[in-house]
Amino acid sequence: MMDKPQGTWGVAAWLWTLGIAWTVYASSSIGRLAGGDSGELLAEACVGGVAHPPGYPLLLLLLRVVKWIGERVTPHMPFVVLANHLNAVFMASAAACVTHSVDLVTNRKFPGESVVAGLLFAFSKLTWEYAIGLEVFALNNLLIGLLHIQFIKFVMSSSSTSARRYSYSGAFLCGLGLTNQHTIVLFEIPMVLVVLLTRRIKFRELCGLGLVFLIGVSIYSYTYHAAQTPTPGSWGDASTLFGLLTHIFRREYGTFRLSPITGTFEGLWRRLAYYAHDIVDEFSLLGIALAVFGLIPVFSKKAAHVSTIGRTQLAMIVVYLLVFNSLANLPLDSPLPREVTRRFFLQPNMIIATGSGLGMVTLQQLLQAHYGFQWTTHGVRVLFVMMATTLFSRHRPIFTTDLVAELDLIRSLGTSVLASLPANAVLLSYTDIQWNAVRYLQACEAQRPDVTHLNLQIMAFPWFKRQHPLYDSVIFPAVRSDVSTNRSSQAYAHFLGRFLHANLPRHAIFLDLHAVDEASITSDQVLYGFQVLPHGFVWHAAQETRSISPQKIRQAWKAQATAIDMPPSLTPLAELLVTTGIDRMKLVPSGSWEFVVLSIAVDAVYQRNLARLGYLLSHGSVKTVGELEKQVLLYHSIQQELWEIVMRVTAEAHMLTYEQYVVKKNAVVSLQRFQLYLDVLSDLAASQQAPPLSKYSQHLLEQSWYHRHVTIERVSGFLTETNAANDPDASSIRSGLETIEARMNKQPIEVKKKKKTKKKPQPKQRNKSAK
Repeated sequence: MMDKPQGTWGVAAWLWTLGIAWTVYASSSIGRLAGGDSGELLAEACVGGVAHPPGYPLLLLLLRVVKWIGERVTPHMPFVVLANHLNAVFMASAAACVTHSVDLVTNRKFPGESVVAGLLFAFSKLTWEYAIGLEVFALNNLLIGLLHIQFIKFVMSSSSTSARRYSYSGAFLCGLGLTNQHTIVLFEIPMVLVVLLTRRIKFRELCGLGLVFLIGVSIYSYTYHAAQTPTPGSWGDASTLFGLLTHIFRREYGTFRLSPITGTFEGLWRRLAYYAHDIVDEFSLLGIALAVFGLIPVFSKKAAHVSTIGRTQLAMIVVYLLVFNSLANLPLDSPLPREVTRRFFLQPNMIIATGSGLGMVTLQQLLQAHYGFQWTTHGVRVLFVMMATTLFSRHRPIFTTDLVAELDLIRSLGTSVLASLPANAVLLSYTDIQWNAVRYLQACEAQRPDVTHLNLQIMAFPWFKRQHPLYDSVIFPAVRSDVSTNRSSQAYAHFLGRFLHANLPRHAIFLDLHAVDEASITSDQVLYGFQVLPHGFVWHAAQETRSISPQKIRQAWKAQATAIDMPPSLTPLAELLVTTGIDRMKLVPSGSWEFVVLSIAVDAVYQRNLARLGYLLSHGSVKTVGELEKQVLLYHSIQQELWEIVMRVTAEAHMLTYEQYVVKKNAVVSLQRFQLYLDVLSDLAASQQAPPLSKYSQHLLEQSWYHRHVTIERVSGFLTETNAANDPDASSIRSGLETIEARMNKQPIEVKKKKKTKKKPQPKQRNKSAK
């Protein structure tokens, strides 16, 4: 029999962990729409559809229950808030499972150390991040924790009856866990092998265990049922047995792969080294040292059950790290894919935290055996509590800052995109972050139901034909067998071009900002034979160039290029980039989904100004003083926004998709043009040849000396970079600088009606996006 609980805690140790962890999570930024797959999972729960492989039926069922209850109890609370609180309960419960595991192995003699172990896991940065935004990982960790507890009880059971009971509950959890996330199987294998090797299981009992396992897996019947009726935007065709198995085994992704992409990435040893570095950052060196210390009882002969449990835990980590890192196919050298990979470390981190708790107990026992001093025991316990408190204090600012809590950046992206679209528009998303954010807002909050929302990557699959009737006003050309969703491929150009050709006469069509290869856009804003103009966070596929005159194309371009104010759809996030200091921006870590939103905002501002600058340099002739004043204001606006982008780029907060030199060059060109035109306007105003100017133009003229000084400083600094880059436009930029410097030295500048000038440096064209 297990020993009775000791100490004066009053309640079970795991309840302390559950209460503390959930309270902390609930006080964090829990009301925001999270990135990743969160928006898609919430949307599928709202419409009763099928999520991406393997479908996650258990989580979707639980979300539908929460939604049903929420509509009746708190009808005005957004669904995302209810779902995030449910997710926080899952993760807090997983931390409680860590506490209970340590408590069970130590016969409930060390409740304090058990609680600290659970809080070490709860307050690690990765755990906290995925506790406050709905994803599949919190539920996966809870199921692993429950399975781990059943295994410990099985090993420590003193009768065959109780062992049989725990083996059956474990078999059910094994099946249930597979309906949420497949990586749980890497923990199930070692535990199942130990159960089979330590007990003589008869064939009848084995069949019973298999049946219970299948009962757990049967939750996948929800996916089959949901697939019978196609829903807009849902994944796959699971309406047949073959289709269901295809979906469950992720054949379209590659079974046991994180992504369908192929290529050569980091090898096993580099990934293992990265994980070792990561867990030190998550738990500190002391936490990892304690986990290693916890291995001492594994090799002890005094307690056979502790040794069995410890060796199984060690096998679980080894199997997981070797198999997962061998199959992982997302690169580690890029922030976002690296963070996507990191979230799968939550699973082994549970065992690391459990090991740290056992290490605390082992250290306590050694100190008591050698010294026996009570103050030594209490002193070490204080050290353990301080370790958990330090983790809490270090990570709290990241998840409770106003920048993350109030701005709700993922939602802001979705609402900004929808707000920018005209009535009955068609939106073609490409990136997960735009697709999921907009899809949640439409499916769960009924925003802009008039907008037809499609996913270019889903449209390429053969099974998407089932959804064609759901979009009765859209024409879907036949998809060729060689179709590709690689933006730089000819097959993708053909796929997208045919869709635009079939639907542009019928709809206003807008493309995800990263749905096209920017390098394919010509200097006249033409892509695949269609004019595309930046429109907030999307491209507006305006018209097919072969069907209209170049003059009309230029007119459409001019209408946008001569708009001085920031578009309403860009203003909130663009202002954030300007007003938020770099120190606060560091609180949005590189690789996070919020950081991606800010990077998209930078891209949108850059593309808007690149189109404006391109138009002015190509077609911005000046014939009147009014046109001159307009161009002064335009160039001032362009250079101001481009330099804000340049100033955002630091070693700590690099939010730039494009080559930094390219962005800086365009900022320099626009700054030079602004200063040269301002000087001409100043001469005309001084000679009283100019009509009354606007107040803002007068203000710029009053500050002309300051602007000239800034221009000389920035352009001079950039010229040193042009030499290293062998830029052919360097001489033209240097000539413009000399003209401005001559004005600084009060040398007269003649204003002639006609003057042959050197070839204008064209805006550096877009290079291929790094995302």
